[in-house]
Amino acid sequence: MDENDKTATWSEAASEQYARMAAAAVPRRREQLASLLALLPLDASARVVELAAGEGLLSEAILRAFPAVQVLALDGSAVMRATCQERLQHYGDRAQVADFD
Repeated sequence: MDENDKTATWSEAASEQYARMAAAAVPRRREQLASLLALLPLDASARVVELAAGEGLLSEAILRAFPAVQVLALDGSAVMRATCQERLQHYGDRAQVADFD
């Protein structure tokens, strides 16, 4: 994508490319997730909405850290939603994945 082109949009090919290189493109992801979790003031009745959830790493970390919390993970990419849905499926009704524009 040309960042100067205001008409450019994120594509499914870009999602697939990001998924392949994410570990290198986002160094120290685990430390970043741990920092975010430490800052979340969640209680048992909380519902978290993650915008641009991508692969669902943050949503999964939240679900794991807060056993009573529900997460709605939104993403505009079908590729990312499928990956996120697979990652979160064992959380049952506590996790939902939906389209987001």
